[in-house]
Amino acid sequence: MPRMVPVSIVVILLSGYGVAEGLWSDRWVTSPELTEAQDRLSSLPLVVGPWKGSDEELDARQIRIGELKAHLFRRYVHETNGESMTVLAVCGRPGPISVHSPQVCFGGSGFTPKGDRVRHKVEAAGLSKQATFWSERYEKKGALPEYLQIYYGWNDSTGWQAVDNPRLKFAPARALYKLYVVRRLTQPDEAPENNPVPAFLQLLVPQLDECLTGAR
Repeated sequence: MPRMVPVSIVVILLSGYGVAEGLWSDRWVTSPELTEAQDRLSSLPLVVGPWKGSDEELDARQIRIGELKAHLFRRYVHETNGESMTVLAVCGRPGPISVHSPQVCFGGSGFTPKGDRVRHKVEAAGLSKQATFWSERYEKKGALPEYLQIYYGWNDSTGWQAVDNPRLKFAPARALYKLYVVRRLTQPDEAPENNPVPAFLQLLVPQLDECLTGAR
């Protein structure tokens, strides 16, 4: 049976975005990068290699809290083994998009990091720019413990990056994208060779970059 990531996880990811004010959010300025962002995200194919996608909905409150100018919320399922993961890609001004990491968002919902976060480099054919993402595991203890694997990074049009201080790094950007890939684990110490996310990112990131640059 596919491992599903509940909509509540996405609510956690978005709940902390609406913090930055004034010049950081620059919410009164409309740039071409922002006005075109939704069309670019929406052009990402539903089929990514052996993964079949289906769009999910974010309600208006989540979009408002996150100050999202564009978003893509999609669940991908492997056509052979039924493995599933959730993709959330958002775009907006750098202030709101950069201020919260999973450590902050998930901590308020009972999840704690399990081990250190590590940088994961995506190497794929057709990828014109280097792409790195943070990779972290989280756990929520209880009668029915939950375990998540999360990959995330930002893109200000110079490539996907896992940085330590995104608010400072991306402050000059006119638009900022953030990508999450979230997968539910059945065991807390799953072996790395059983993790399908790196292979999925090798397929996803080049296609997503083509959409964001308008090269399709």
